Parts: sequence; C-alpha cells; structure tokens
Amino acid sequence: MQHSNKPHLLFALFLFFTSLSLSSLAADATKGKTIFEANCTSCHKLGAVLVGPDLTGVKSRFEGDIKSIIAFVHNPKSEIDKGKGEPSRAWSKFQPVLMPGQPLTDEEITDVIEYVDAGARPAASATAN
Repeated sequence: MQHSNKPHLLFALFLFFTSLSLSSLAADATKGKTIFEANCTSCHKLGAVLVGPDLTGVKSRFEGDIKSIIAFVHNPKSEIDKGKGEPSRAWSKFQPVLMPGQPLTDEEITDVIEYVDAGARPAASATAN
C-alpha cells in the first residue's frame, strides 16, 4: 500500500494561499490618512459631524463587520435599502444627503477604516512638551 503526500501538499498550499490573502488585508493607517484626506474630508471630519457622520469608532457601529463597511462605502443605497444596522441608522439622521458610492478598492477602504476608527491621533511631536 503506497502512502500519498497529496493531502499534505494540498494542506500546505491552502495555508500558503490563506496567509497571502490575510497579509494583503493588513490595514495601514498611514495610507488610510492620505486616502481619507484626499477623498473624504469634504463631507467627514474626525471628532465632529460635518455633512456626513463622524467616522470615529466606525468599526463598533458596524459591530466589527469590515465587509459591511466596505459594501456600504461602495454602494450606500444598497446597504440602506436592507433597512438594518448602521446604514439605516445613519440614513435616518442624515437624509436626504446620500453619500455617493466611492471608487476605492477594498484595501483602500480598509486602510481608511484603520485610520478613522480611533479618530484623529495627535502627532508625537505635537504632544511633547
């Protein structure tokens, strides 16, 4: 009876590709700040309401569901039409203003989420006395 290494090889390949996909999802707050400032500041301000809501703490308002945040940023109306969760709550506060879907990649949105979730953080040099 010959022993096959095929299951081990398949498992190793699975782990390899899973680690690649997870590493590509690592958010970068520095990139997120740049993207936020270029695309979001006409309607959003950290720590205050502007045209749209304050995005500080957005992860908790979406109950940690990054995929839902990404879906909302791409197509707000579709998420609002589901009638539940943060999209529905935000719509009830900010209607008739509807954010247009944003032409950002999922990675860019994840970077922005990482930046805005904790709110604006002062630079180290600005807080030193």
